Amino acid sequence: MQNFAVRFYPVVLLLLWAALILVVNPVGDFPLNDDWRYAFPVQSLYENGYLTVSDDFAPSIILQVLWGALFCEAAGEFSFTVLRFSTLTAGFIGLIFFYKLLLKLCEKPTAAFFGTLILALNPLYFNLSFSFMTDVPFATLLLAGLLAFFKFIRTKADFWLILTALSGAAAFYVRQPGLLLLVMSGAYLCLDFRKNKLRILGLAAFTVAVYLGFDKVVKPLLGDEAAYVPVTHLFKEAFFDNPVNFVLEICKKILKTVIYTGFFTLPLLPFLRKQLKDSGALNLRFLLVLSIFNLGLLYFLHLIDKIFPFGGNIMYNFGLGPELLTDVYTFGLDNGTKIPVFWMYLISFISQTAGGILLFFIWKKIPRLSLLQKHFFGFTLLLNAMYLPLMSITSFYDRYLLLIFISVWLFLIPFADFNFSSKKSLLYSLPFLLLSWFSIAGTHDYLAWHRVKFELYRELRAENVPTRKIDAGFELNSWYNFQKGFKSDADKSFWWVNDDLYMFTFGKTEQYKEYKKAKWSSWLTWERRDILILKKE
Repeated sequence: MQNFAVRFYPVVLLLLWAALILVVNPVGDFPLNDDWRYAFPVQSLYENGYLTVSDDFAPSIILQVLWGALFCEAAGEFSFTVLRFSTLTAGFIGLIFFYKLLLKLCEKPTAAFFGTLILALNPLYFNLSFSFMTDVPFATLLLAGLLAFFKFIRTKADFWLILTALSGAAAFYVRQPGLLLLVMSGAYLCLDFRKNKLRILGLAAFTVAVYLGFDKVVKPLLGDEAAYVPVTHLFKEAFFDNPVNFVLEICKKILKTVIYTGFFTLPLLPFLRKQLKDSGALNLRFLLVLSIFNLGLLYFLHLIDKIFPFGGNIMYNFGLGPELLTDVYTFGLDNGTKIPVFWMYLISFISQTAGGILLFFIWKKIPRLSLLQKHFFGFTLLLNAMYLPLMSITSFYDRYLLLIFISVWLFLIPFADFNFSSKKSLLYSLPFLLLSWFSIAGTHDYLAWHRVKFELYRELRAENVPTRKIDAGFELNSWYNFQKGFKSDADKSFWWVNDDLYMFTFGKTEQYKEYKKAKWSSWLTWERRDILILKKE
């Protein structure tokens, strides 16, 4: 029966993922967030037969470009719809790796299945799967590496170490910090240096070859080495130039990470209730001290105006995907979707408290892990300890934290009790259902207003309005009006806006009159909302 469940649950995951794709609807030939940067070399490869990049290119994107181009070849066209399906496919593969890793850790198919749903319907993972951003493919390759390395720890077979190394190399060719999987694997082998001399030497040589292959071969072939952001160099520069400030910044980011982790792990907490109680994490005295601390922390965050979700990138006040239109983003007008600030303070307090409970619980449970689990989670801890500061050296976005969430959930889910036979099951499932609804509705809305905006943009272009006279928001400006080295005027957004005679907005703006508008349906707010084209008076 258990063997049947092991094979049955991936089929259910596939059907569920396909159903969610149909519900949300990924169709639309328009960029989202930063994915225009990564689509540009795909278009170049597919239409011209060679690779080239645009500008400020931190990710070492080659593998994702090839993945996207493969889907374009299969579809017979380049479009952002096709690229989204490439990411959705990568996202599903990531779920399967996560499921298989959970099976190895807890050997309970039901727990592995429901644990995988926590990842699948996480707002960040779900929303990013409907774009051509690098985060989900990168997470998928890291999951492949973690699964292979777990098997290496258990079997000591070189085959699994080779797969770990290949996964790390593949992850590096999506985002630069993927190289950490190779570095940390080497660090783990050094724990038993005498037995692993040849392995360490081989892994070190492979790591150097992977890095130099990109730095000395791939970048020169692409032609514009100045377009790449040297993340490792910036990391070393920040650390050695001002180590005190560097450490303070890392501490701030760790605090934010704990709060984010608390929020996104809320759906799992009801299923950990027995284990939390046994560990003392629900002890009234501990909760009282934790609550007093978090009230003080909340007041401090209020004073410095840094309330959850801290500006985020994917998640904001009440929605998913950044609202990159000039009226909301540049001018700061109250034209977007928001809930009263009281609720954000409450969510912040709950997330802070949940983060504290999780830290305490993890600390208490470490001694109870098997030796295999201790080795594996020690490895993931080292990986995350290097990953967080390296990934956030230039900026700090919620989407950068997927690896950390995944690592925490891999630790927690084997302790969870997914028993739905009791009458309280629905109550325990409520946080999961609410966050799942937020993921689905928020992602639908993000695509819906972009789809309507793109149709309006095409109508405006059909009237022979030049792209340089249109401020259509970050994504469309970037894709259709990108100018290398462009410097915007102080009174305009920095999104390659030459002349903002026409402006796309969520609402009215001073010195502009309404030229055209269209409505889109929001699932989050259950209302019909507007996208406007305004014309300067």
